[in-house]
Amino acid sequence: MLDKKYRLGTTVNSRIEAGDGHVKVSYRGIEAMNGKISRKGCYFKTCCSTRYYPSKGDAAVSFGKVTIPALQVADDAKLL
Repeated sequence: MLDKKYRLGTTVNSRIEAGDGHVKVSYRGIEAMNGKISRKGCYFKTCCSTRYYPSKGDAAVSFGKVTIPALQVADDAKLL
């Protein structure tokens, strides 16, 4: 979890840079992760995963929404 104090509806900026076996993640301008990876065949995907807990009172019509106002994708390992 990047932000335990996140509130629904709050706009945040994040950046993910990956290449040559290395990944850097920044959240709100602060580096949150910087490390080596040893996986092949990785890909980038944007999505929303909604958790639904009827046992905790969630209504069957509960939903989540993600808006991505800007997205820049570059296939260039030199960005790191």
